[in-house]
Amino acid sequence: MTIAAQLRKEGRQQGMQQGMQQAEAKTLLKILNKRFGSVSQSVREKISTATSSQLEAWIDASLDAVSVEQLFNS
Repeated sequence: MTIAAQLRKEGRQQGMQQGMQQAEAKTLLKILNKRFGSVSQSVREKISTATSSQLEAWIDASLDAVSVEQLFNS
């Protein structure tokens, strides 16, 4: 594989990963807005800078959380 082909492949993989993170963040915000109403800007910032694994954990935990504060302070 040429260097150019390798770089294109890596770029596609990074783009797919970023797209997945954006989808997870959007899903989490949708769940939180539906369950608890509008979320604060600080929570939005925390979500926007989270890793994919953290977003997945928060999505799972959001289904049982009593409040947004409980979700992000645990």
